[in-house]
Order: sequence, then C-alpha cells, then structure tokens
Amino acid sequence: MIIARIPLLFLFTSVFAQEQTGEDQAPEPEGEPEPQFECFSCELDDASCNGNQTDSSPTVTCPPGFSCSTVLISSGMTEEYKRGCTRTCEEYCVGHYDPASDEGGLPELDFFACTSCCQGDKCNRNFLTYSSAFSISSSLIASLTTLIMLFF
Repeated sequence: MIIARIPLLFLFTSVFAQEQTGEDQAPEPEGEPEPQFECFSCELDDASCNGNQTDSSPTVTCPPGFSCSTVLISSGMTEEYKRGCTRTCEEYCVGHYDPASDEGGLPELDFFACTSCCQGDKCNRNFLTYSSAFSISSSLIASLTTLIMLFF
C-alpha cells in the first residue's frame, strides 16, 4: 500500500515544485499598450451633433482598443448623427429605396444609415455621406436594424 502511494506523492511533489518556481519568475512583458483616443461625443437628439464638430464640442476618452465612430441616420430630409466610441471599426451604409415613380425610372433613396470609424484623436469631426459602395455583412444588418428600431 505504501508503494502504491509513492508515484502519487512524486506527482504531487513535482507539481508543487513547478508552481513554486512559477511564482518566483517575473511576469512576461505584454506588448505595446493599446492606444486610447479622445473622440467627439454627442447623441442623436443633440442638434449640434449634426454639424462638423469644433474644438469646443464635447469629447470622451475611449477605452483601450476602441475607435472613434460616427453614425448617420437619414430619413427624408431629416439627418441625425451620433458620435462616440466603438469596439469594432467597420464602415458601412444601408439604404432603402422606394420604387421608381415612372415606369422604367430609377428607384429613389428615401432612407439610409451609415457608420464610420477612425483611429486618432478627434478624428470623427466631419459629416458622412451615403455611399452604396460600402460593403455590409448580415451581422451588421441585424445590429443596424436593432439600432433603428430603438430610435424610430
């Protein structure tokens, strides 16, 4: 019975010894810290958010790994902006077109939403314009649909 416990005792001793040597070692250096950006920040219902931002516009410091973002939602003649921070940095636009009023005519854009992002201090100051050239994934469509449902 004592002989059967010797391998178990040896295993326990070697594991304990490895843990002790691990505690004495300095932690591995982590890479470069991720940058933090100062970004313009405003809400959809803030009229001053719709224009180019100035040095006196409100800002927020984003957490490490986040980027500055601008969201534009346009319906008819109404445009609303939201600026702040985003974890993912993807640019895209989604547009909804009404059928052409004349047979054989082109459909008319009546609603769109665009998201833009950038990395740098106060880089989200400018206007966005609709572009159907932005690519979009199904997960982004779902996120955008949720956002739109929250505000309309």
